[in-house]
Amino acid sequence: MRKLISFAIFVFFIFIAITPAYNANICFYKFDESSIPIDDSDLVSWGEFKWTDVKPGETVNGRFYIRNAGRVSDLYWEITEWPKWGIWDFGTFFPRMPPGGLWLVFLNMTAPNQGNKTFTGQIKVVNINNRSDFGIINASLTTCKKLSYSFSNNFILNKELAIIKKFYLFLV
Repeated sequence: MRKLISFAIFVFFIFIAITPAYNANICFYKFDESSIPIDDSDLVSWGEFKWTDVKPGETVNGRFYIRNAGRVSDLYWEITEWPKWGIWDFGTFFPRMPPGGLWLVFLNMTAPNQGNKTFTGQIKVVNINNRSDFGIINASLTTCKKLSYSFSNNFILNKELAIIKKFYLFLV
C-alpha cells in the first residue's frame, strides 16, 4: 500500500510539474493572409546549342530543360522568341508544370541553305504569369561549304546511273 501511495504522489508531482510548462508554451499566432504567396512559380532553364559543320538544309536536333523552382504554384510557360534563321520545330509540350517539376524540350532545326556561314541567336522561354521571369538558351550554328557539282561530275554520275540501270534490266 505504501508503494501505491508513493507512486500516486510521484505521478501527481509529475503532472503538476509538466502542466504549467505545457500551458506556458501555448502560443497564439495571428494568421496573415498577405504572407501566402499567390504565385511563387520560378522559371529556371538551361541548355545550349552549338552545331558545327552542318550541311545547308540539314536537320539537326537538340534539347533543353525547363524547371519550376517554385514551392507552391504551378508554372505556365511558353517559348516566345527563337532565331530567325533556319526552321525551328519545338514539338509538342504541355505548358503547365507543377512546383518542383522539370520538363525536357526536344527540338528539330533545319539549317539555312547558306553555306560556310555562322549563325547565332537565342531562345527565350517566359513565365506567362510573370513576364519578367524568363530563361535564355543560346544557339549557334555553323554551316559547312556548299558542295556544287560541275558538268563533268554530273556527266560521270549520269554514266554510272546508266550502267546500273542496264545491269538491273539485264537481271530482270
